[in-house]
Amino acid sequence: MTMSAALHGRGQSVRNRATTRPTDHPPMPREHGAWGILLIPFATAACISRTASAPVLLLLVSVLCFYVARTSYLKKNFTWMALLLFGSCAAAAPLLLWWHLWWLCAFGGVGAVLAFRPTQRDVVNEVVAVGGLTLTGPAAWYAASGRLDHMAFLIWALNTLYFVGGVLYVKLHIAAAIRRREFDGIGERFGFAWLNLAWY
Repeated sequence: MTMSAALHGRGQSVRNRATTRPTDHPPMPREHGAWGILLIPFATAACISRTASAPVLLLLVSVLCFYVARTSYLKKNFTWMALLLFGSCAAAAPLLLWWHLWWLCAFGGVGAVLAFRPTQRDVVNEVVAVGGLTLTGPAAWYAASGRLDHMAFLIWALNTLYFVGGVLYVKLHIAAAIRRREFDGIGERFGFAWLNLAWY
């Protein structure tokens, strides 16, 4: 074995250890827009309910742990994933066992199905992801009020409509940048942007 090959093999093993060694902090989600889609509906519900009760705060801790655990899963950092999922369940346990907010299990189940699936960037999957992230709104309303009523649905629907509009707008700009040529008349412009126009 030549010296260069030995050095290359040693460098590769060091890189492998560096990628598999547990870190002192979990990998954090880098999608700033997704943070907003996750937390703004939650804050909306908390503000409407005018409460920062223990159930609301515990739910926030559970949601944040679960969301960061997803990034650990995608980065294959299973140590942090397990710790964060444990923290999420520990924060949610009093909500179920003490306050009997059992519908949170349904929210968590939907969130788990959507979170731990392969990431896809097409419009349909991003719209579905928005619908899942905005479930924090009705969940927070339920934790604050103990009710799943028309207000919970309204918080979810309005936030979903708003953020889906943002997704469509960004997709339109990306498609226009890729196109790299002028439109031939108003008809072609309308055909290109009809979905955004219909949405708004």
